[in-house]
Amino acid sequence: LIVEKRKVLSESKKISELQCIFEEIKLDIKKDKIAVTAIVNDKVIDNSTSMKIILEQIK
Repeated sequence: LIVEKRKVLSESKKISELQCIFEEIKLDIKKDKIAVTAIVNDKVIDNSTSMKIILEQIK
């Protein structure tokens, strides 16, 4: 997942600076099973409304 980190000004235009939410991600695929282990940056969660909503839905 990629979220907007901030807006930067470039040639009089606002451009979104993007950031991946994962510091580390691991996929284990064995026959019919897929396991995903991920480490998410806490600062991204604190600053992203969409990430807070996603995490609330998972719990």
